[in-house]
Formats: sequence, C-alpha cells, structure tokens
Amino acid sequence: MKDILYTVYTHTDCMDVWPIFFGQTDKHVCESMDKAIFVNKLDEDINEMIPEDYEVYVYDDSLTYTERVLSCIEEVNHDYVLFHHEDMFLYRSPDWDKIDSYVKYMEANDYDSIRLIKSGELGGDKLTEDLVDIPEVTMWNFVLQPTIIKTNKMVQLFRESKKTNIWEFEVDVQRVCNNIGLK
Repeated sequence: MKDILYTVYTHTDCMDVWPIFFGQTDKHVCESMDKAIFVNKLDEDINEMIPEDYEVYVYDDSLTYTERVLSCIEEVNHDYVLFHHEDMFLYRSPDWDKIDSYVKYMEANDYDSIRLIKSGELGGDKLTEDLVDIPEVTMWNFVLQPTIIKTNKMVQLFRESKKTNIWEFEVDVQRVCNNIGLK
C-alpha cells in the first residue's frame, strides 16, 4: 500500500458515533495502514475511546473549520491522506488493491485527488472502468466526501480557502481548486 494516512476529522460532540466508526474501521481497514484522528481535545475518557493505533492530532476548538483541519494536516508526514469525517464509516471492506491502483494512477497521470464516492459533479470523461475525470472547472471539484488526496494539495486547499465553517468551506474551496488547477 502506498504512503496513505487513513484520516478522520471529528469533534467530541460526535462521540456517540465513535464506537460504530472505530468498530467498522477495525473490521475493514488494513492493519498495516497508518491511521489518524483530528479531534478537538483529549482527556482520559476520550483517550480510552480512540484506538491505540491512531495518531492523534488535537486542534484548537476556537478555530474555524478550515483552520482546524489545516492545523492538523500541516503536521502529517505522509504523501497522501484518505480523508473523511466520523459519520462516513465503512459498511464493508474496500478493495485495497484497487485503492492502491488509484494512487498509482494518480502518480502516473499527475492527478491530485480521487473521490471515493459519486457526488457533486456528474460530468466528465471516463478514465478507466471505474474512474471518471471531474472537469477542472466545476462547482464540485473538491467535496468533503471520502477522498484520497496528496497531502501537500490538501494543505494548499485549506490554507488558501477562507477561514470559515464546514458548509461555507465546501463552496469557497471550489475557487481555490480552480486557482491552483486541482486535478
């Protein structure tokens, strides 16, 4: 498996779904894959809920959503992240060989990210049997859905976006995608 960090953004307000999220992750994510959690605080009770094999990045809860994610993603030392939120837990095991082939495709064809779910943009050329190119100029180039993305590009997206909440970020980040030519 390529240098991918399986990353979840969460908040302690969402702790009620953590048992499901971590349980499903434990069942369906490769044991050899590095995992990380971006969370707003740690204490003894919270620490007990987070599995030991997760690298923990704590963000300042007083920051905006974009600043929170940025403060964590800037610390990541992996080439790629598989980024999602705690309410996007797995129902079955992904085809990890296929995901690895997606990263190889990204590298060979100079792509910055691959969204792992159909959402937003429905146009675009078919690249492979199951990959569709999202046009560079679109209203939905980057969305907050399970995505494999180059870490340096994710840093750039969050750094250059307005300092805002999650919903406004998803709108504003399209501007940044177009400015940097996210592919």
